[in-house]
Amino acid sequence: MAEHFVGKLHNYNENFLINGDGAYSGLTDILTVANGVVSGATASQWTASNAVANAQALYAALPDKSYTMDDLVLIMSPQNYRALVLGITQGNYFHIEPGATNVFVPGTQVRAVASSGLVGSNVKFMGPTSALFMGTDLTSDFEQFRLWYSQDNDEMRGLMRWRLGVAVSEPSLFVAEL
Repeated sequence: MAEHFVGKLHNYNENFLINGDGAYSGLTDILTVANGVVSGATASQWTASNAVANAQALYAALPDKSYTMDDLVLIMSPQNYRALVLGITQGNYFHIEPGATNVFVPGTQVRAVASSGLVGSNVKFMGPTSALFMGTDLTSDFEQFRLWYSQDNDEMRGLMRWRLGVAVSEPSLFVAEL
């Protein structure tokens, strides 16, 4: 039961970090052209035949200051991630073992990651992970995750409360397909 709730919370948190909730901004709101992000291209659906070239085009559009950073990441939807992985293997750039967690854009030091917060979206972000910050409130008693069995009602009950936020220290280090 706990694993079920943890999985649901993981997906909720990832969606919140990417999209926000209307009252709070997620990465999609923070990383916009208005905030200094370089627009690499208009967001489009990637296919196995064009994903590698599109990812390399995003890399080429990175600001000069970002090229020297060794913690670059490409954040995209799971469907675009699958297209990139298929494009890499079909292009024989290198072998990707099944279930590999470290997939890099060929010819770059950029690690590709899929985000459940971008399911159904063609938005992609590339930049240094050192400029991304996730914050929680671990100093108060507000953070709770409890599961218990209620004998009175013969049911499992759960209580989950937490605080979460996201920030980007230098949006100008990122490039995006918006």
